[in-house]
Amino acid sequence: MSTQDKIPMDEILPHLINCLEICLFEIDEARPKDREHAAFIKGERIAYVECLEILQQCEDYKKLGLDYDIEARYLNNR
Repeated sequence: MSTQDKIPMDEILPHLINCLEICLFEIDEARPKDREHAAFIKGERIAYVECLEILQQCEDYKKLGLDYDIEARYLNNR
């Protein structure tokens, strides 16, 4: 990818957040086949949540749409 093809940070961060949220939605739709698969799904969910929480540390987190309790939305009652 050349320098001209690079995406500015203010455009890539919302895209990254959207991808993480879509992955979390898809995980909610997943039906574990067995305990091992259920453990994998749980770990995957935690990893995506941690990524969103890191992004929430940005000073413009409200502009990025991350002004909510990420753990409450994606981890509680799961």
